[in-house]
Amino acid sequence: MTDRCMRLSELGGVDTLTVGGKAANLHRLVSAGFPVPDGIVVPVDEYDAFMRSTGLRDAVAELLEGARAGQLSDLSRRIRGMISSAAADEGLSGAILEELSRAGPDALWAVRSSAVSEDLEDASFAGQLDSYLNVPTADVPHMVKRCWASYWNERAIAYRDDSRVDHLRHGIAVVVQRMVDARSSGILFTVDPVRGRSDRVLIEASWGLGEAIASGLVTPDRFECDRRSGEVVSRAINDKAKQVLLRPGGSAVSEVREEDRMVPSVSDAELRLLVDIGARIEKHFGGPQDIEWAIEGDRVFILQS
Repeated sequence: MTDRCMRLSELGGVDTLTVGGKAANLHRLVSAGFPVPDGIVVPVDEYDAFMRSTGLRDAVAELLEGARAGQLSDLSRRIRGMISSAAADEGLSGAILEELSRAGPDALWAVRSSAVSEDLEDASFAGQLDSYLNVPTADVPHMVKRCWASYWNERAIAYRDDSRVDHLRHGIAVVVQRMVDARSSGILFTVDPVRGRSDRVLIEASWGLGEAIASGLVTPDRFECDRRSGEVVSRAINDKAKQVLLRPGGSAVSEVREEDRMVPSVSDAELRLLVDIGARIEKHFGGPQDIEWAIEGDRVFILQS
């Protein structure tokens, strides 16, 4: 850990005002022993320092004061343009690259926004900001700045307005995590989101990276499992003709072998393991969870909860 960025495993005693909701939750998972990919956090202080040192905080405050209703698109475009064109902090860029160099030259990263507003009790901000996948190490500092700019997306500004969240009071951290070279991936709901049954765990899965499910490229396999035993109560195996695989320099869509298209993308043993992990995460956080997971080789990784 440098004085400019922190490792996910070393955030003890750091609150959400420093690292944002997403990073804080990931650290709680790491601290509890759950299998989370290695990564670092660029804290909110670095965003604040960038905005102040470049004069952007005062400039943004002036724009916000003069903004009129219905002008969100122009306001967002102007602020994001100002952030994008401002000179990067070379010291921060060097610190990020130094930390990530431990993973080797071919590592790829997920760069994701972790806004303080994501963890406020009166505003659920998750999903409003940008994430970037399959980022080579050399490009991570640039993508960190793009995450900062996404704090000023039109939808994010509107959401803060609707939630009465001060635009300048809460900032944004950025999480950088190693991309998992997933053989299978998906989503786990510790409570059935349709029927609300707490005795059932719902798991969606497909081959390769979760991008295939998120983008609608495939209809995932769907498993309903008994919470106590982990046994499959019902299953729907779908024709998974495509998959997204991790490749040097990024990801690529590829064809699934004909003989694998209708094969379950996770085994019953893996489903039982996922049900067990999901139940433990729910207990740890004290409430129902939506969990993104991936399997690399024979290891299950938790990407987000």
